[in-house]
Amino acid sequence: MKRAGLLLFISIQLAGIYSCDKNKDSINPPETPSENGFYVVCEGNFNWGNASISNYNENNGVLTNDYFELVNNFALGDVAQSIFETANEYLIVVNNSAKIEVVNKSDFTSLITITGLGSPRFCQSINDSIVYVSDILNNAISIVNFKTGNIDGSIPVFGWSEQMVKHADSVYVSLYDSQSIAIINSLTNSIVGEIALDLPPSILRLDKNGKLWVTASEWGGISKLYRIDTETRMIENEWEFAADNSLSQIALPENGNYIYLATSTGEIYKFSINGSSIIAPIFTASLTSLYCMNVNQDGEIYLGDALDYVQNGMVSKYNESGLVLYSITSGINPNTIIFR
Repeated sequence: MKRAGLLLFISIQLAGIYSCDKNKDSINPPETPSENGFYVVCEGNFNWGNASISNYNENNGVLTNDYFELVNNFALGDVAQSIFETANEYLIVVNNSAKIEVVNKSDFTSLITITGLGSPRFCQSINDSIVYVSDILNNAISIVNFKTGNIDGSIPVFGWSEQMVKHADSVYVSLYDSQSIAIINSLTNSIVGEIALDLPPSILRLDKNGKLWVTASEWGGISKLYRIDTETRMIENEWEFAADNSLSQIALPENGNYIYLATSTGEIYKFSINGSSIIAPIFTASLTSLYCMNVNQDGEIYLGDALDYVQNGMVSKYNESGLVLYSITSGINPNTIIFR
């Protein structure tokens, strides 16, 4: 689960449903995923076993919460951390259940459950059957065959590893404890370099120019955004955010010319991937607990709000003027929005 969420989970049960009238809850059997829509990965609460996937069809406004369980007739598990898309599958990392659920992209049916992991966080594909899996506890990146479910080996790292991206034959890995980005040669499964930072990194994104974007932050302190040249492996630029308005989320549409930023106070920024300065926000969203963000190819912005971290969350779609186009009720603690 996210670091902010760890401190805010509480033991009382609240109920809250806040959805737009235009959205309709689907009934069993759940509909087949549409081409125009998205999934929301919902962490749930630590040790409650209530992780879930929400499915929203933007063609007809049908929302289906607990989608994984409805399709597969068993619960997803405890703390859904992330989702990774391959050519034919989605890999759902369930952190506190120490597993990865592999589902078919076409209908979300379960293909295989991968176990034997420590405290998995994120996946990064290496080829059509192998992914790297980062971990909080194992001091290693696991090498996993997601077709067979076998763990084929590991790559030692120092401490907590987080998000990863692949560029050519190099995989870049956030290492929280060492405040650095490790560089792994995916042909040899070995670390070949490291980029030192002055804050612990978390989110990684790669733009169409091969530049690496990294968010990093102190616990309760300042945060930074770095742009790194993957050819020279040098920091090209960095931007600092104050502790009371820290950088929370970034989004980078595929092949897009702009990167989008969201701060803890709901300020939304858009600026060129080639830019050198961050100007005024394009709007400020009214949110309780910003927990995730994504941006589609039309520049429409999707924000996930965890609210009080116990009741169901909210996902809202905005245009670039800050107008809310619609809002839906997700599962608890929506941490990832992935478009179909």
